[in-house]
Amino acid sequence: MEILSVDGMDFLRYDGIATVVEDEVIEEMFREKSPVKDRYEKNGWKRGIFYLENGHAEFRRIMDLVEKFDV
Repeated sequence: MEILSVDGMDFLRYDGIATVVEDEVIEEMFREKSPVKDRYEKNGWKRGIFYLENGHAEFRRIMDLVEKFDV
């Protein structure tokens, strides 16, 4: 599985296993504090927490590798 997270010119790329965990406490915190909670509720989207294992991650800025590490 590959996950890509983008923030402007910076991004994180991860290749490995991502295990999703559902947690009602985190879900409630999101409902209370998130500026995009209305969009999630309107579209019926779910939030999730995941942890990564057995892979590697890269922090990149456009084409430049900033940091790489194993997870």
